[in-house]
This record gives sequence, C-alpha cells and structure tokens, in this order.
Amino acid sequence: MVTAGRVPAATTGRPSGEQRLDGLDDGLAQPPGSRVLCVPDPARDGDADRDGRSDLLFHAPPPLRGTALSSCLIDLTWHSEFYTRVVTVLRSGLATACKVTPVDPEETFEDIRQAAQEAGYEITPTQLRRWHRAGLLGTPRQQALGRGRGTVTRYPPGTAARVLGICRVLTAHRSLRDVAWTLWWEGDDLADGIAREQLEDSAQSLRADFEKFVDADGLTQAAEEFLDTANDARLPSRPLRWARRRLGTDSFDTFLDSLLSVMAGRTDRLDDSDISLLDRGLGFESGRTDLLATGEPWLTGDARSDFVAIGQLFGPDRVDEGLRIDDAELRPARDEAKDFLTVVGAMGRIVSAGFGRWGYGLGMIGAAMDEFAEGPEGQRRFFLLWLSMRTSEFREGMQSIAANAAKMAEAGAPLEAVKDLLASVPAVGREISVRDVVRARFDSAKQAELQETVQRVRAVHGEEIDRFFENRGQIA
Repeated sequence: MVTAGRVPAATTGRPSGEQRLDGLDDGLAQPPGSRVLCVPDPARDGDADRDGRSDLLFHAPPPLRGTALSSCLIDLTWHSEFYTRVVTVLRSGLATACKVTPVDPEETFEDIRQAAQEAGYEITPTQLRRWHRAGLLGTPRQQALGRGRGTVTRYPPGTAARVLGICRVLTAHRSLRDVAWTLWWEGDDLADGIAREQLEDSAQSLRADFEKFVDADGLTQAAEEFLDTANDARLPSRPLRWARRRLGTDSFDTFLDSLLSVMAGRTDRLDDSDISLLDRGLGFESGRTDLLATGEPWLTGDARSDFVAIGQLFGPDRVDEGLRIDDAELRPARDEAKDFLTVVGAMGRIVSAGFGRWGYGLGMIGAAMDEFAEGPEGQRRFFLLWLSMRTSEFREGMQSIAANAAKMAEAGAPLEAVKDLLASVPAVGREISVRDVVRARFDSAKQAELQETVQRVRAVHGEEIDRFFENRGQIA
C-alpha cells in the first residue's frame, strides 16, 4: 500500500535514527511542503508512521521555481533495519521486470532445407514461395546483412515443421488445395479462413449435385436416367455396391429411387414396401433384430420415422445453415466430426469382421464413414453434413458417440494385429479366424472356445507364434 502525506512546513532535517544512502548530499533536507510517499512495512497494519518510523520515504519537491538543481533531488531515506528487505524486494521486482519470454528464432532457407533433408525430402526456394502464395506458409522477411553482403530471407518460427507436413501430405495429394485442407483437418494451426473457403466451394458442389437429381417436384430427368443405368453402372460407392449385391438388380433401382426420395425429404411418396427395401439395403434391418449386450437392438424405432428423420438432415438449406457456424466453434466441430468418423468407422470394421457386413446394421454405416474419411473432398462433404446435423437435439447424442473415439481406436488396433498374425502364420490362420476373435469379445462361451483353440495351436506352433511377436510386438 502506498500513502501520501504532507511534510509540515517547519520540518527540516531527517527523522532521528534514519541513515542516508552513501553518495547522497547530506546537506539536503526535506523541502517544506513536500509530498511524502510512504511505503509501509507489510508486517505492520495500517499506514506508515509520520514519526520517523516509515519504512521508505520518497520526498518529492514541489514544482521548480528557480530553485537550485540540488534541491530537485529525491531525498531517499529508510531505517537500516529494513535495508535487507528493501534490497530483496527491489531485486525481485527488477528481475521480474527484466524477465524476457523466450521467442522462437526465425528460420532461414538453409535451416528449413536441412530439416527437410533429414526427413528425406528435397525442397527449393521456388517451392517455398509457391507454398507461401497458397497460404500454407507465413510471410517471410528480408534482412540486410550489411553493405555489399546482400540479404537473407527469414521465415517465421515453425516454418520447418510446417514444410515437413506439406511434404508428407504431398506424397498422397498433389493439389495444394487438398494439402491445405488435410493439414487443417489434422489439427495444424492453419488459418481457418482457408478451411471456410473450401467448405463453401464444397457446399456449392454439393448443392449442384443435389439439384441435379432432386427438384421441387421430386426426382429430375437426370435422376431417372441414372436409375435406368444403375443396375449395370460402375458405382463409386462401396456401400452402394454392397446394397446392389444384396438386393439384386431387379430391386436395386427401386432402392435408389427410394433413397433419393428420402434425401429430398419426400418420404411421404414411399409405401411400406419401399421402406422395407431401404431398411434391408442399408443394413438397418439387422440393427432392429440383432441384440446388444443389453438384450435389446440399437435400432428400436419405427423404420418410416427413422427415414423421415434422416431426410430432415439433408438439403441445401441445411448445408447453408451449417456454414453459419461461429469461428470459435469451427475447430471444436471439426474435432467432433473426426472423432465420430473414427468411432463409427472402427465400430463397423470390428462388427463386420465378426458378424459380416450386415451384422447389427453397422457394417454399411461404418463403410460409409470410412469412405468419407478417405480423402479431402469426402472429409469436406461429411463435415458439411455434420454441421447441418449439429443441432441441439442431435448434438448430445453425437458427442457421446464421438467421446468413445480413443477407446474404439484402441479396440481396433488388436484386430489389425490379429489379422497380421493369421496371415503371417498360416497354420494359426487355418485354425482361428478373425470372426472367431471378434465374436469372443461379445460372447463368453465363444471366448472359452477360443482360449482352448489357442492353447492347442500354441502347443504345436509356439515357435512360429513367438517369432511373430518378437517382430510385431504384443497384442494389447
């Protein structure tokens, strides 16, 4: 606490018992009428005394009025018993004031090139300029090296790490647009404006595709022509190929017609047989009959109501609504969408391995999520759908699913190791299947059977199994 008081006009000299700093003019006295700033001892309550026991007094002379220069000096006084404490406080304050937060150094092209070479990449200054123009790198600056010595280009801290990320992604995607999206999608600190611009482009493309097949009256002529050739056409979507194989070519065009009607929000034009065909072709039928550990299926509602709800999630208006998300929510929404893809994709793979692609109605959904996750355009389109679904009534349920991303990824890792084992040691693969392993996770009786089989196989092929694990590592 700092207090201020007025020194009485008659006061001259110093309070008794006070000592001066060496080097100050002993002849200086407190000017009459000076303001006195008192810094009290924290160990004592109340303000500083005015009787000579003040911890630290700063006598500030009144405004200059032709006085001698020496009379303008600050008269600093204190009790000697507080010397150590005052110096300690001053030193501590000085250290705090002078503390400098370390700043990452800028990086030269040579620094960046060396980091890239160590990672197995070769880069050129031209590439860095092109990546900067594409918004992938921060703005460099030119620093003069002195007269006749030229200049050097210095890049912002972290540029080398970003360049390594760009080089890595370029091995899979040649387009810088896709590189930028992939880095942002992975969590790189790339400007959100780049992602927004790409989302708007993908939304425009999605709207064009939607309007190509659906209009206010239902399906367009282009949709009808597509349906006429769908039975024999090469379909780019794996889940649709599965559905065609399951339903047969006689029913597949009807299935697609019904699916487009759902996406157009025209479920009302479908009869019960159309709804049943959709349920079977998408695999939801098993989701209504296969029982979970709780003794109930995960799909318990009416099929028509489910498809009406699905239809409400699609359409250009919903996509536009999703794009209005606040900047502060964009990255959290991205992370939720990625977790959802991880959970549902892994869940679909695990269930498909144990119960077939139609088991529990999750195989088709998982395969669709895996397709979305495969490349930048699929990720952008799924993210747009996610934003349109990210309403108050859906968000809690979706977030609870996404919260299990780490657990589901962890559960899927041993499955991949099991596949490697069965392929690497054929004798084991002839006795045990991936389906046996997955079903053992869900059924205690099958788990006991699997353990007996494992013991029997190990007794004969133990050395081969041990060699596999020495190279591969243990299965968690």
